[in-house]
Amino acid sequence: MSDIPYRNFKSYVKSAGNIFDIMAAAYKVLYPFEPMVPMGQDPSLHDFISCFSQQHNISQAFAELKEELLKWLSKQDSLNKDKLREKLFFLIRLIDGKCVRSEKSFLPDSYTRYFSLNHLFQNEICILPRPQNGAVDLLSESIKKKAGYGFYGRNYSRTSDISGYLKNFVIYRVTDITPHIIIPNYYREILQEFERKQHKLKVAVFPLSSLNLNRIFMLREDLIDKEGLFYIESPINGPEHQILERCKEALRICRNQQVDIAVFPEMLFTSKNQHALIDFVKGNDCYTEEMRFPWFIWLGTAWAEKENKCMVIDQYGKIVFEQKKHVPYEYRKKDNGNIPETGTSDKTVVREALSHKEDRIANFLDLPGFLRIATAICRDISDNHLTTAIKELYTDMVVIPAFSKTDRLTERYVNPLALERIISLVCNACSALCEESEECFEVNEQMIGREHVFSYLCLPAKKPKDNAADYHTAHYTSLCKECVKCCNGYIWEIDFTRCVIHHSLCCAEVI
Repeated sequence: MSDIPYRNFKSYVKSAGNIFDIMAAAYKVLYPFEPMVPMGQDPSLHDFISCFSQQHNISQAFAELKEELLKWLSKQDSLNKDKLREKLFFLIRLIDGKCVRSEKSFLPDSYTRYFSLNHLFQNEICILPRPQNGAVDLLSESIKKKAGYGFYGRNYSRTSDISGYLKNFVIYRVTDITPHIIIPNYYREILQEFERKQHKLKVAVFPLSSLNLNRIFMLREDLIDKEGLFYIESPINGPEHQILERCKEALRICRNQQVDIAVFPEMLFTSKNQHALIDFVKGNDCYTEEMRFPWFIWLGTAWAEKENKCMVIDQYGKIVFEQKKHVPYEYRKKDNGNIPETGTSDKTVVREALSHKEDRIANFLDLPGFLRIATAICRDISDNHLTTAIKELYTDMVVIPAFSKTDRLTERYVNPLALERIISLVCNACSALCEESEECFEVNEQMIGREHVFSYLCLPAKKPKDNAADYHTAHYTSLCKECVKCCNGYIWEIDFTRCVIHHSLCCAEVI
């Protein structure tokens, strides 16, 4: 046997603190994993892991397991490197298949974030639970019954080399994204309610305001030559209060219609308003099934001190997590300060000023047996590192608070996610559609009832005549006449067992 992998794995086993450290150590010796590696059977390894998985005293059982593994290793001198790799692959598969019960000992029982079940090699390898039997799987089965076939599997690029062989866990190689998994202590109650509602989920987006951003905040641009930065200096009191009241009314609508997930757009909030809304939710403490706030609310983003930060709260007003934006919004201006016409060469690129220096964290709200939900703030969805993490952690839904003049998010980034069996929920501000000279986005009679393509729900779907993956996009279809008074938003109900999206104005099948 090659001496280096043997010595390395032996030292890793000695340093291991839990069963997932063993799994991470085996993967580290295996990497780079070759998908065609045979899985070498070994009765001794099978007996060790089976015995460990059945013990109640995990600490003592793990100490005994380490002793057995070290003895087993000392007897493998005749193995060459390839044979050792085969047996380590077998060991990973054994842990994945037999140690699900012991995995629960390492999961948080409240809103506690963690980014790996293993402690060894956390900076390069994360072992995380794989979602099981979720809503998207239910949708896939429903499509299969209806059309005769379901979705293809997911096509991952980097760490799917080995995760594709596992059933209960995912092995993720850390790059620029550190994933944090967040599990609410009452997720079973949410799953039970989803089942009581016959596997229906209500989601809502609220574009919130049609006022030009210049009418809501004091904006500043620092322009040098052909490049510049823009940032928000301070809010304007009147519009800040108006947006707060509109958001409260939107949450009342959600409460009356039993919405499960509500999303507000990027850029329009202040930290003051976000915390005022937390107090508003906490102050309405009637939590019956018929009268509750959404399970989770994406309070758009607040911009302050060169930070663009999204806040997510639950139905009780508790902060679930905050996530920072990393890919800046940008626009182009003529040198004289006006937005250029198409094809103009004299223009300045002005980018959003973002000064995040720490490691990039992506939060994954995990509701076991139901949904794993990621967040991408507007152009963050264009970042390959983030989309790779979203796909490789078997995410079911991505929530995207946006502020964008174009619908480039749809064709370039969101639709490809749908082909990977991922739901996207995009909420864009009507404010983003204002021209530079406009006070607000003008809604006229010709627009009423037309599609507002920048706020939408994108679901995995099937093409009707073949086995190819497809997507169905439900657009925001009613630019509101009463926009000046309130934002009614748009509410969809997804029926996962019938492949149908319901709304008061329409009913659409996803195949």
